[in-house]
Amino acid sequence: MRGLLRSALSVDLRWLPPDSSSARRKTSMLSLFERVHFAGRIDQICFKTYAAADSAGRHLTDLIALAPTSVEMEFAASWVTTQDDSEGFGSQLTELIDYLEERRADGTL
Repeated sequence: MRGLLRSALSVDLRWLPPDSSSARRKTSMLSLFERVHFAGRIDQICFKTYAAADSAGRHLTDLIALAPTSVEMEFAASWVTTQDDSEGFGSQLTELIDYLEERRADGTL
């Protein structure tokens, strides 16, 4: 059972944004043998950008709540395109970025 839990909680490091280091993660010790790593802000923005470009919904709501800066969105967009560089996804990503820029311009981001 413990091995099953360990494999369910393991992270495939290929999915982490570039330069994702321990300095950008928050670690909490649950017990002497259990620790949890939480993604840092820029990594959360990357993950939510990827998900929101793909299917919006709650991911877009979460991304708006993070209120990413233009610089953070530029970083996230460059990482997201390494995950899916298809033309269709690229246009969805562009629409997402344009939408967030409009919200930033009118003060609702």
